[in-house]
Amino acid sequence: MDRIRPASVAGSFYPSEAEELCRLIDDCIESSPLGPQRARSTSPSLTGGLVPHAGYIYSGPCAAHFYALLEHSIQRVILLGVNHQGRGHRAALSPAASWQTPLGAVRIDQELNHLLEEAVPFLKQDDIAHAREHSIEVQLPFLQRVLGEFSLIPV
Repeated sequence: MDRIRPASVAGSFYPSEAEELCRLIDDCIESSPLGPQRARSTSPSLTGGLVPHAGYIYSGPCAAHFYALLEHSIQRVILLGVNHQGRGHRAALSPAASWQTPLGAVRIDQELNHLLEEAVPFLKQDDIAHAREHSIEVQLPFLQRVLGEFSLIPV
């Protein structure tokens, strides 16, 4: 059976209802200084960025400024997060098949997961490190709203 990593901070760091969550993300993107359309049409191709991971009432508008720059054609996202609680392996890949948010499931790219685990000695698959951590989870609804379908590598 495929494991699904459930949303652990929906309802606290961001809304747990899909409609409310979409409305909040759209409002944050609309308030981006460049605006959603202008940002995509004038931005260079991005290969990475640094985005805050606090609750949306604190960091949502700042995070939206980055997400408004993303091209819709991105199909794979690698997210590096912080292990605030110090549980599990210190550099952990997710063995789950997908991560759930109120906007649906995001598929984990297990093929790339395994390649990274083989190539990088300090990376290990570990559910415990990801179970209650919010730093990656809070990025997913923004990515789901902006990109639609994509695969994920959470580290």
